[in-house]
Amino acid sequence: GGPIATGYPMYQTQFENKMKYEGWGVASNLAINLSDTATFTNILAYRTWDTEFGVDNDLSPAYINGGYNKLHHWFWSEEARLNADLTDKVQFTLGFYYSKELTNYYTEQEIRYAVIPLQFIGDDPVRSRSTAVFGTVIIKPTDALTLTGGFRFTDETKSYTFVRKNLDGVTTNPFVGIGLDGQTFTYNGNRVDYRASVDYRFSPEVLAYATVATGFKGGGVGPRPFNVYQAQPFNPEVLTNYEIGVKTDLFDKHVRANASLFYNKFKDIQLVLLSCPQF
Repeated sequence: GGPIATGYPMYQTQFENKMKYEGWGVASNLAINLSDTATFTNILAYRTWDTEFGVDNDLSPAYINGGYNKLHHWFWSEEARLNADLTDKVQFTLGFYYSKELTNYYTEQEIRYAVIPLQFIGDDPVRSRSTAVFGTVIIKPTDALTLTGGFRFTDETKSYTFVRKNLDGVTTNPFVGIGLDGQTFTYNGNRVDYRASVDYRFSPEVLAYATVATGFKGGGVGPRPFNVYQAQPFNPEVLTNYEIGVKTDLFDKHVRANASLFYNKFKDIQLVLLSCPQF
């Protein structure tokens, strides 16, 4: 553990603003030509890291606010894709994705500026899993016109287990995380996203296009609560994007001029709270 003091009076700062990080990862990319018009691709990756750092948050000689943190993380993912040309005018991609990760967050915290001095140890495992199926179809009814349609179905699970102990590492801290110690909170969600676009080439120099697409930032669980009411799961942030534009290469490609118009519509946007209500 880190250099935690055990009393409430002010002490000389002991947390050094230093960080140690070690990490490594491997990946493989396998491509198999099934035929002249079909290719299978499999991408497998694994990454892990460990980091350790102390923070003197008040940046003063007084021991007011500081912490020691140690995290261990691993992540692996696999993606499989089939790309094929059905005809000279129709292409498609069909794929599958899976990932799983774990981060264990150990921390010792000194928060002495509060009315009640908050000194505690956390040792929180954070787990997540994501599964997805996706596909794209590209159709060229004419040499100048291209139609594109795509979808992605994603299913996600994230869980956060809270540990809030006194500095002895055994007894529950009565002031930090009321009702949280040993509790696991979970987010589960799934959704379908899509993309549809059309582009038309008026000439080799001028292309116009229009597209609409959706995407999301995954939901989760409030990571720094002080009671069970602040540890509730939250929904994904959802975006719908509309875009029209034109791309040109003029005067024998001596001048390139592009223009586009965007409209983005958000739902359940995720923001950082500067103050957190008790209930």
